[in-house]
Formats: sequence, C-alpha cells, structure tokens
Amino acid sequence: MGTAIFLFGFNLIGVGIGQTVIGLASETLFADHGQNGLRFSLTTI
Repeated sequence: MGTAIFLFGFNLIGVGIGQTVIGLASETLFADHGQNGLRFSLTTI
C-alpha cells in the first residue's frame, strides 16, 4: 500500500508539474538560446 501511494504521488508530480517546470525553464532561463532553449531545459532538468 505504501508503494502504491508513493508511486501515485510521484506520477502526480511528474505528470502534473513536470511540463510546467520545463516550459518555465525554457522560457525564462534559456530564452536567449532561441530554439535550443527547450533542448537545454530538458537536458538540465
């Protein structure tokens, strides 16, 4: 039961927040890199 709760929480964070964090990183931290910003944010995170 504990493993199921852990995996549920892990997936909820990964699926729900993961895309938002990648998008924010590519738009704010790597905005000056143009089209490579998304690549750099995916590699970093």
